[in-house]
Amino acid sequence: MYRRVVGLDIGSYSLKAVVGRGGFGRFEVHRFIEEPLGVMAKSEPPGGGRTEEAGDALARAIALFLDTSTLRDAEIICALPGHLASTRRLTLPFVDPKKVQRTVPFEVEAQVPYGIEEILLDYQVLETAPSRTEILVGLARRELIAKHLAMLEAGGVDPRVLELDTTVLSNAAPFLGARSGFVFLVDVGHVKTSLCAVRDGRLHSVRTIPIGGRSFTSALSEDLRVDVAEAERRKHASGLEIMGPSTPAFSRAIDRLVNELDRTFTAPENIRVGNAGRIVLFGGSARMRGLANLLAERLSVTVEAPKLSDDPRFLWHPKPGEERVLPTALGLALRGMARASVSRLNLRREEFIYRRDFEVLRRRFLPTLAIAGALMFLLLANVITMIVRNRHDVAGLDSRIEAIFRETRPEVTRIVDPLAQMKTGLQDVQRRAQALGLYGGNVTALDVLREISARVPKDVDVTVSDLSIDENHIRIHGSTGSFELVDKLKEDLQKISFFTEVNVAEVKSDANGGKTFNLTITVGAPGPPTQAPPPRPGTPAARGGT
Repeated sequence: MYRRVVGLDIGSYSLKAVVGRGGFGRFEVHRFIEEPLGVMAKSEPPGGGRTEEAGDALARAIALFLDTSTLRDAEIICALPGHLASTRRLTLPFVDPKKVQRTVPFEVEAQVPYGIEEILLDYQVLETAPSRTEILVGLARRELIAKHLAMLEAGGVDPRVLELDTTVLSNAAPFLGARSGFVFLVDVGHVKTSLCAVRDGRLHSVRTIPIGGRSFTSALSEDLRVDVAEAERRKHASGLEIMGPSTPAFSRAIDRLVNELDRTFTAPENIRVGNAGRIVLFGGSARMRGLANLLAERLSVTVEAPKLSDDPRFLWHPKPGEERVLPTALGLALRGMARASVSRLNLRREEFIYRRDFEVLRRRFLPTLAIAGALMFLLLANVITMIVRNRHDVAGLDSRIEAIFRETRPEVTRIVDPLAQMKTGLQDVQRRAQALGLYGGNVTALDVLREISARVPKDVDVTVSDLSIDENHIRIHGSTGSFELVDKLKEDLQKISFFTEVNVAEVKSDANGGKTFNLTITVGAPGPPTQAPPPRPGTPAARGGT
């Protein structure tokens, strides 16, 4: 099913959200929302980390933002701010995934000033070769993750994914004109500058520079000896035109940013790929007049503003200026919606693993469950009705069968299964009828008896004590005066056309001086009369008379 997803970018100056819908490998982006933070919620010290009072103010601002934007029931994806996290790019001399998984914690522990039990990490593979694996590791202290999640929880947010605000930019890269080539996405924010290098649309490297718009404002306030609000106003009004001998601190802040960007571009992992083709520059402080031209001149690289692609899945059109501030929120939303998102880091692991709130599930799925329950009830009622109706029909049919059976077989007094008993009776009738019809011929059993009677000579005294007729045989047990008469009887019966074989057996003398015998006659289809076999030696026919 489709899920309503929100990429929530909790910046130092404003809250930004991209709202969309995703599921079944598809996604749609519906709208972008931005809400500036109040003075108290913005109060974040330069070293990072808000005071308890500022954290409470930010939580209240988030809660109000979710309520006014009707985002409470959506699935929310958030990022851990870059100054709370750290990244490491590692090259391992093997490619076995299980071996990589076992090795990463030991490699990281050797590079951070904390014990491995104090940090939480996740990693994703950037590149593999026949004998090496390039991975990007994201890590943060468990204590800082816990505080950040607690602040989000106070604002009513239980994020399904907690990414890094640098890596998520790679998800938005293909939609910001960075689908091919080696491109740096540079987000100059209020407190920091986030960098994400993408190579042909794939994540390559990231970095966070602790310099942003607030650093420029503070430096200008020092140079001009005015308060922060006035320095902010003059910065927006004049931009870099105000740089000069009278603003040395401001110039140094700008130079620091340029130098850190140049240092990133010339880092070994980036030099190995080649010179950066261009910079896509965005963020609230990137709107400062003259900054893009200065970076292009100092770094000898093309600097472009982000331009959202004309993708049919984007169902809204950004207002002027929104494209410069939405990339992080867009990257977060795509992380939650698109199956093929580029970034894969998630610090909601182990004790911080995401557990969907049951109440949210109840509110989201209660209408669906109610409809499903009603449908199941109707289906069950229909099945029960069909069963009752079928039973009633079966009972009526059984009664009719029993009545027909009683009419057909009145001699049967014990009725157990009338249908089975009727089948058995029918089979008996069929066997009898078949025997009477001699199986396919036109001669009946009565014809057989009549033919036997006609063939027995009138002067031969034959007594038949038992006669049985089955499907293919006639068995006769009888008695007569002598052996010769038995042979005479056999000879005469063999002349019947539909008797294929006549056998005499068990000829014995009885107490009255006669002979008893058994005749077995094999019956076949009628045919031409058969010739009588020659008489046995010693019979009356062989001696020429009786």
